[in-house]
Amino acid sequence: MPHIHDLYDFVVAPYIVNNGRILLVNHPKYGLWIAPGGHIELDENPLEALHREIKEETGLKVELMTKTAPVNFTGF
Repeated sequence: MPHIHDLYDFVVAPYIVNNGRILLVNHPKYGLWIAPGGHIELDENPLEALHREIKEETGLKVELMTKTAPVNFTGF
């Protein structure tokens, strides 16, 4: 998907841990093993993006095990 803005982009990159192992996906463009994730769309919040990206890239439905950290964004 193209970038939403020319100057900045917001992304999610969740780390999925199970039995002491971390799930990585092979990035098709770069050939690197990385955490699933991607761009946050204009119509979604970071948690929605996190769940969407995990489902798109792994087919998994996950449960978050930690509290969401507060976001203190002051803009550009």
